[in-house]
Amino acid sequence: MTMRICVRAVARGDYWIGREEVRDLVQALRRVDQPAPAPSPADTLTARELQMVGAVFEGASNRDIALRFNLSEQTVKNHLAKVFDKVGVSSRLELALYAGHHHLLDRGTATPTMPIDQRNVCRGQQGKEPSAKLTPVSRPS
Repeated sequence: MTMRICVRAVARGDYWIGREEVRDLVQALRRVDQPAPAPSPADTLTARELQMVGAVFEGASNRDIALRFNLSEQTVKNHLAKVFDKVGVSSRLELALYAGHHHLLDRGTATPTMPIDQRNVCRGQQGKEPSAKLTPVSRPS
């Protein structure tokens, strides 16, 4: 009986050592030899770069981002240039689309949206009246 099992296992291409089949062991060894998949470009972004991506996704300008994170505009430009290179995009729009498609904002390091009143403070608009008065326009019936 054991000889018949042994012959059938070897005929199937399995390995037989002593009285035991070692197919599972060989398969496990083959899996170990396979190289690990390369990380995606998004996996190489730093926490600060992900913050920049989040701000771009929200539509913030370089100046807004600089004020939000207490950086110079040149530093923001440098961060964004690195992000563009890492993920392979060439514009802010492409970056925002990439971020949405690859769920970059779900990674927990992107900053939440800044409240409206803080945005106005950053832009120096708090407490100022609009420079032009808006007048309602009547629509033709």
